Amino acid sequence: MQQEGISIFACKACADMYDVSPQLEKLNIDAKFMGEPLSEYLQKDYKVITF
Repeated sequence: MQQEGISIFACKACADMYDVSPQLEKLNIDAKFMGEPLSEYLQKDYKVITF
């Protein structure tokens, strides 16, 4: 997905809780607190995939 230019984000709170932030950083996945950004994405009718 990254090679195709798709932005990948992880929830910083969740990543910290599971102690995986360093591993995500090595994979070039941006971990940030997602409450506000996720609300904005949903209000702007972005297509959000979570898993």
